[in-house]
Amino acid sequence: MLHLDARIYLLAAYRFAVAAVLPLRVSPAVAELRAVASTLAQQTGARFDWSPLSAAMERLAAAAQGFDAAADAATSDDAAAAVGGRDADRAAIVGRAQRAAIRTLIQTGYTGGSPFDHDPAVPQSPLPSLQDVRELAAMTPDSHQARVLHTHLVRRRNKVVFNLLTAAQALEGALAALD
Repeated sequence: MLHLDARIYLLAAYRFAVAAVLPLRVSPAVAELRAVASTLAQQTGARFDWSPLSAAMERLAAAAQGFDAAADAATSDDAAAAVGGRDADRAAIVGRAQRAAIRTLIQTGYTGGSPFDHDPAVPQSPLPSLQDVRELAAMTPDSHQARVLHTHLVRRRNKVVFNLLTAAQALEGALAALD
């Protein structure tokens, strides 16, 4: 059984390593982050402005949907892409944009610090930099602590929005290059 399992894992790793386009889709990650942001928005009500984040999520979701369709088409042409030519160029465009978007989504959606901070390797909720918004909802609105936390959350939200728009631009750029 160990020999069979090793062969299965080796074959899966090989196919993943030589694929012209990775078998990853951006839309499911965006949908998960949208759901988390929606839950946080419901918990805070009018205490925090989620509209910039919602707009960025909508743009990214639209770009991801179109991009995933293009990635599916490139995946179906995987054998032709391995040979070379125009299909290989298209697969390279898809692969670069896919890696850029997914890297940005992982850093934004699933890590609390920067790439240069120590990762504590503990479980955390998606969009960890915005999870403190729950504390804001429980604070007295005019308190000093609430105003300080609100300011920190606005800055964190702006960073998340910037990263989501960066991912959307990578996907939109790839779609434009593929046309």
